[in-house]
Amino acid sequence: MKRFRKTVAIEDVLISREAEEELHRYADEVRLYRDRPSSDGEIIVRIGDADCVLVSFTTAISRRVIESCPGIRYIGMCCTLYDRNCCNVDIAAAEEHGITVLGVRDYGDEGVAEYAIGETVRFLHGFGERQWREQKHELGGLNVGIIGLGTTGKQTEQT
Repeated sequence: MKRFRKTVAIEDVLISREAEEELHRYADEVRLYRDRPSSDGEIIVRIGDADCVLVSFTTAISRRVIESCPGIRYIGMCCTLYDRNCCNVDIAAAEEHGITVLGVRDYGDEGVAEYAIGETVRFLHGFGERQWREQKHELGGLNVGIIGLGTTGKQTEQT
């Protein structure tokens, strides 16, 4: 694999210290920002001459950003790339400029499974504003299941 000259995380991408250290194996220079940029202009300044850009789901990489940063050859989305038509990176513009865009497969599914189980218990037990039955009650004796064939459904089944 060809090394990157410069990798820039334009915002906090929530990577561990070990992962941050690992980035140095793949790039000559690594720059990680911990706050969210406020505009395309700020994103463009942060990217500068980087050829590898990391972004989370909270900040958009627009056509303007892509066209203003001709050195980019890879955009790593530190989130799931669910659908090219509804993500925060202009994938069509990236493709037009020969930029590879990849997301993290199954990103965050463990947390989603835990949330689904927690909310199911809250609903069945009667915690919070919504509840399954009119009166709160114990869960003993209930058969409860979550159906899903995708990664989240399988994670929920194992939790």
